[in-house]
Amino acid sequence: GMIIIPSIALAFPRTGLVAGQLLLIVGQTVVALIVDTTGLGEAEAIPLDRQRLLGLALMLMATYLLLPSSAGD
Repeated sequence: GMIIIPSIALAFPRTGLVAGQLLLIVGQTVVALIVDTTGLGEAEAIPLDRQRLLGLALMLMATYLLLPSSAGD
């Protein structure tokens, strides 16, 4: 919590609210993917398959498309 709140306060003015929220969700999804795939936390490991990778790739592409471009700078 001590790292997340200041990071949000710094990132949102630069990225915008929608892109900032999506970046938070993508970050949480990546961490969940790592935890699930490796089986951390005493849970059974879930293998990494094509469907999970495709979902993550679509989220990353959507995030890239929502980020403001620097072409006007």
